[in-house]
Amino acid sequence: MNAFSKSWEGQGMKEDMRVMGIWRERPVFVLWFVCFLALWIAIPAPAAAEGGDDLLINGDFEQQGTIPAGWSAFEGWTNPELSVSAAGAYSGTAGLRISTALANRNPWVRQTVQIEEQTEYKLAAWIRGTGVQGSGAGFKLEFYKGTAATSANNLNFDQTFITAPTELTGDWEYHEYVFAAPEEATLVVVYARLYGTGTLDMDEISFTLERERSRIELDTDSIFYYTGMTVGTVNADFYPHQGDPARFRVEATIAPEAGGTPIAVSDATYTDQPLTMTFNPDLLVKQQPYRVVVRLLDDSQQEIARETERIFRFDRPSMLKEDGTLLVDNEPFFPVMAYHVALRDYPYAGEAGVNVVQANGTNSSEQLQAMLDAALQNGIKLAVPLYYQMKVQENMELIETLVTEFRNHPALFAWMVMDEPALNHKTKEELVEAYRLVRTLDPVHPVYMVEALPRSYAFTEKLTDIFATDVYPIPRNPISIVGERVALAKQLAGEHQPVMNIIQAMYNPPNWPVLTTIEQVRNMIYQSLASGAQGMGYYSFNENGFVLRDSTLWPGLVGIRQEIEQIGEIVTSLEVADSGQAADVQWRLWQGGGEWYAAVVYTGNGSGEVTIPLAESGYEAVLLYGDIYKETVKTGNSLTVTLEPLQALLYRLTPFSTIAGQARSELASLSSWSNNLDWQDAVDSLDETLQELLDELAASPTTFDAVVSAALDGLDGVDVLLDWLDIHASGAAESVKERLEQLRLELGTIAGASAAFKMELNDERIIGPSVVNEVYASVANTGTQALQQVEVSVAFPESFGLMPLEQAMSSIGASQEASAVLPFTLSHTPFAADYRLNATVSFVYADRQGTRVVMQRSAVYPLVDIVDGQLSLSALTMQAGKSYSSALRLENRVADSLPISLKALLPSEWTITLPPQVEIAGHEVLNLPFEVHVPSGVTDQVYTAQIRLSSGETLIRSLPLTLEVNHNLLPNPGFEAANLQGNGPADWTLRQGIWSEDSRSGQYAVALQPDPGNNWNVITSALIPVEDGFRYEWSGWVKNESDQGGVAVGIRESYANGATSIRYAWSSVPYSEDWAFYSGVMEPSPTARHIQLYLMSDTGTNGTAWFDDWYIRAIPAN
Repeated sequence: MNAFSKSWEGQGMKEDMRVMGIWRERPVFVLWFVCFLALWIAIPAPAAAEGGDDLLINGDFEQQGTIPAGWSAFEGWTNPELSVSAAGAYSGTAGLRISTALANRNPWVRQTVQIEEQTEYKLAAWIRGTGVQGSGAGFKLEFYKGTAATSANNLNFDQTFITAPTELTGDWEYHEYVFAAPEEATLVVVYARLYGTGTLDMDEISFTLERERSRIELDTDSIFYYTGMTVGTVNADFYPHQGDPARFRVEATIAPEAGGTPIAVSDATYTDQPLTMTFNPDLLVKQQPYRVVVRLLDDSQQEIARETERIFRFDRPSMLKEDGTLLVDNEPFFPVMAYHVALRDYPYAGEAGVNVVQANGTNSSEQLQAMLDAALQNGIKLAVPLYYQMKVQENMELIETLVTEFRNHPALFAWMVMDEPALNHKTKEELVEAYRLVRTLDPVHPVYMVEALPRSYAFTEKLTDIFATDVYPIPRNPISIVGERVALAKQLAGEHQPVMNIIQAMYNPPNWPVLTTIEQVRNMIYQSLASGAQGMGYYSFNENGFVLRDSTLWPGLVGIRQEIEQIGEIVTSLEVADSGQAADVQWRLWQGGGEWYAAVVYTGNGSGEVTIPLAESGYEAVLLYGDIYKETVKTGNSLTVTLEPLQALLYRLTPFSTIAGQARSELASLSSWSNNLDWQDAVDSLDETLQELLDELAASPTTFDAVVSAALDGLDGVDVLLDWLDIHASGAAESVKERLEQLRLELGTIAGASAAFKMELNDERIIGPSVVNEVYASVANTGTQALQQVEVSVAFPESFGLMPLEQAMSSIGASQEASAVLPFTLSHTPFAADYRLNATVSFVYADRQGTRVVMQRSAVYPLVDIVDGQLSLSALTMQAGKSYSSALRLENRVADSLPISLKALLPSEWTITLPPQVEIAGHEVLNLPFEVHVPSGVTDQVYTAQIRLSSGETLIRSLPLTLEVNHNLLPNPGFEAANLQGNGPADWTLRQGIWSEDSRSGQYAVALQPDPGNNWNVITSALIPVEDGFRYEWSGWVKNESDQGGVAVGIRESYANGATSIRYAWSSVPYSEDWAFYSGVMEPSPTARHIQLYLMSDTGTNGTAWFDDWYIRAIPAN
């Protein structure tokens, strides 16, 4: 066994609630699967079983009695979906049959088996599937520690081995799977299971010991070392078998695989101590394989065991800097990636800040060319999957073709060698060879791989240039696991390798039955950043009928676009100054250009607090994102943040030293404005004062009385220059005055550090019109001198049409506080947006009466209506003669009760059950369910409607309501929606058919090519339930270039289980050079409960047939 065969892990399904192996894998008849185990514990060889002994009881189901011995069943053996009889037998008199017509049941039988940790086993069975639809059929393994298979003992290390429906031919087939039991495992629960509908037969299921744990665990710190790395490490741990002597001699070498002188040889050592050997990777010849060999030798120098590992040296992709920063067009690049993006999505992906999309998996150069060209046209980059049909080693020729053809395309971002290799049962060898091939052909673009399970991180990150995690915690896991997983990934990857995290942004029941909120998305993004991620992504744009752009999450993603862009600039252009975490809080601090940026994220309940240490005392803090934009000034050398649940904040911190330094630079640019000696003397004097201010700020410890005094001297110096300009300069000096006034404000920030000035707005939002809003301004004196002649003012945006508000305040003594309320009312409603209010405070210190300090603060608030109205569903898909439900949520944003008029503008003869008027109490939230009734006889089209909210004569808001009448019972009738793998249309089974871009409308159609050896060359739709009393009208478009043989459209009828056919009704399609329309009507048999559309090409055809735009509707039988 090589090092890899003990280095894969099992699927931690309970951690992430994933069943990706079910829908991402298409297992062959014999599938070897081995698990990555990063840590090993020494155990004796298992005594309970010898190699080949079957550990299952009654795997042939011949021991029946009242129930099959050894097996328990889903909902008990009285469940009619489960039976043991001759019908399910491959041999003997009995076998297992699982049959169901109900989706999402996934019935099973199971048995618990005792096992040894980190030992290899083989699970084997004969399997036959008939009419299976859904994910497929096979096995699931759940691993437990201890003596009982309880939830507390579950190791969160599940494995699944699923054969897809397209691989189930209806004949008996032998399947076997080899896997390693995880660390601590003592029990495994073996499930034989049908994932979907149809009939599954299983017989002769066996579970046997395959191999004991190896004596050597070999690990290298990398597989592909970049040129310039001068230290590599080999580690080995040793585990004796029963009967071994106390120790063996250890020998380790690194040498060219083709033979030659070793570049490294270990010192003499023994198995009673772990082995650590360092070497210089730059001694490896580029792109040539080297073999690390660790051997155990007995006293007679006989080899007892060996483990090997292949390593290589490659140049770093030229898109990748040494610190892990990615480059696009030689500029730093922060990737924001999106998964499952169709071509139709490309034009608007950038609305949400997406700059990289995952291409659809294809084996067609023409299709990939179209995707790359479309990406280029829309200003985005493409990550190209090379794992067509979830395969790697089988695609080596395809990989070479695509990389060679498209490596210079300007829209190319990276090559995706495999997706979640642990979950998709890929071997180390094929991944290594794929990386070698790609990087040999393309020295520019990196390889990208994502891994789902943390125990697999240490393996997968060694086989890629960009390592990504995908952690989807909502709703079953704490959201904090995102930061934990990304931190682990970054710890393993190191500084030279970028780590990205893919953010959960989907609705995909049953595993992810809730759509994440924008607050949760932001929280997960900030956890990723705080843990060291250098890129991110969204999963996904399209998922089992879910469309991100049509969801309630989409406006939130669009809303944080600028925030993500600024984050990208911070991560790619600044240096990490510090990072840390406290209880449920993570933070990260970047530094550059004289400023700090702090990202803070909270994952706890209730409120939290964290204090971030800073390298300097005194700074201006601006809260950029995560709450109302606010500016504050602090005199200490730390930032203390109080946080609410799920809050994620981004601050910009400007040290006083930077403010003073910028003021000095601005002054230097003014020194040459005039040659007058008085001007020059005044400039030089102010420059000396600013230098004294910088010296005081640099003093340790910093004395803020001295800092304030120096800043006040600076204000006096500015006033001297302004006075000189008033006397000696003409109007040409206005620009110089503006620059000096700005310099005065900058110094005022420091000089006023003793006055803590805050501006707040009631409800933290502007409500209008005709509502009194109140600005609350407060000044707290933290110094020793009284503040006198205090004045505050507030200035409004021009669109408000309001004059500034001003108010004088009384003197504020030391350690005292004063406040003022400045009310304002909007007479009209400006455009709904965020608006900046600017507040100013001015004062003099009691001991510096001649120097007036002016400080400004800004805050940004949203403008909202007096009443908020939202529809739970703003778009309804409907059929004639039926009623459909939605709900209207109303929120009164003021304290007074309000009568609200509701008026629905609907198409003629449509009706709605909303009341004409409601009374809503102050600050009340009211939910009004309603129904929209569709009149009979309406045609398929999209209708528009509105619900208008008014208060008195004032229209508050019009809520658009989209009403789509669609009688088509076929899901995905135009083949536009992709399946989960992105390699075919959702809700259709292609078999040997192809997903074609030769379409009648939209982007895609499907096609059948001539296949003389295939007597069942068909494409099938999903099952469609039928109702008594209805006929079914079908129609669609076909382009048939075959002038012989037969192309046909068929309707299959089936019983309630969906697996047993009643009859087929076929309609022939003649030859046609162009698209032709076909239609028909069928009346199901009385016993039929489903129909299904079949598209067929027989063995005699000599041309391709394309199919597009299909439609099936129910019409009354009478």
